Amino acid sequence: MIIYFIILALSLGGISVMALRNRKDILEFQFARFCDGMLERLSDWWYGEAHSYFLKVLEKALRRFRIWTLKMESFLFRKVHAVRGISERKENGSDS
Repeated sequence: MIIYFIILALSLGGISVMALRNRKDILEFQFARFCDGMLERLSDWWYGEAHSYFLKVLEKALRRFRIWTLKMESFLFRKVHAVRGISERKENGSDS
């Protein structure tokens, strides 16, 4: 626990030294302008690169999900058919 406290203290000390050295830049920083620029860059990146990749990954996942559901449907259909066969044999009076 003491090791983690030492790491935390050193990290906070390093952050405070960087803040003191760059005090002018921190005081001039405008968060609204930063967010607008970040939103524009994020939008450009999304529609430039990530959107088509996301759609490819989504299509692949949906195809796998469709195959899985079809396999489950087939499995359940076979089990219901087997149970129905057992119940029909018992109704006819044969136990084998």
